[in-house]
Amino acid sequence: MQRLSVAFFLTIQACASLANPPPNPTWASPSEFEHQLAQFRPRQAQDYFATFFAIIDSDSSDEARLGRIIFPDKVETAATVWRGDELALVFGTASPPLESTRAVVGVLFLMQRISASSWRVVDVKRFEALGQVAQLKCRLTSEVGTGSPALGTESHDVVVTIERQRGGRGYACVTSRSYRLAQHGDDATPHLEEFF
Repeated sequence: MQRLSVAFFLTIQACASLANPPPNPTWASPSEFEHQLAQFRPRQAQDYFATFFAIIDSDSSDEARLGRIIFPDKVETAATVWRGDELALVFGTASPPLESTRAVVGVLFLMQRISASSWRVVDVKRFEALGQVAQLKCRLTSEVGTGSPALGTESHDVVVTIERQRGGRGYACVTSRSYRLAQHGDDATPHLEEFF
């Protein structure tokens, strides 16, 4: 399993660098990004952003197909999980068609406002679930009471939790991982850090 993870990482990194990432693409708003993500066709594009939704075929019955990068036809879900004045979180899922089992890939995008009408992606977290019951969900798991400062201000962390369901045929499990928005120092780029 560890060998597969390393192979996957190296293959995706190579694919991403070969796909020539665009020079800091921007969107007018997180809503525009969400809309474009919902319309995105990774298999057709096979570009930098498509690699986030791809998976390595590690279970094909045809040995010649092992190690191929499998792109999904489309992004199945796209939703803005949280939006503040300067930052936003958008989550998308897709199902690359593996031969042997169901696969779901989820991608959490952190967006930052860089001008009055311009946003860009500044961090990405990627997740996989395999098996008949494979599923990925992202939800906002922090809240503030009435009269409190908004999430993302003062000490009110924005926290999201990714829930992964995997397995099938007699075994299934659900695991989760939480992330918060972090920015260390005034000039630092915001990023997602694991939070427990």
